[in-house]
Amino acid sequence: MSVKDGTCELNEGKHHAPNVAQTMKTEVFLGMVNGEINPMGAFMSGKLKVKGNLMLAQKIMDIWPT
Repeated sequence: MSVKDGTCELNEGKHHAPNVAQTMKTEVFLGMVNGEINPMGAFMSGKLKVKGNLMLAQKIMDIWPT
């Protein structure tokens, strides 16, 4: 998934050079999208793993507000 300039684009496969990678189970992703799971809570509990630019990863709170 690429998020840029207020748009979200979903592509199949892995990005060749992501700025940040977030790994989670499908139900965690859907919970964040639906506002049922707080992204920071998911990270702190280990349900959301982050690799790469941690400052950029914090912007997930802006993408999936709860």
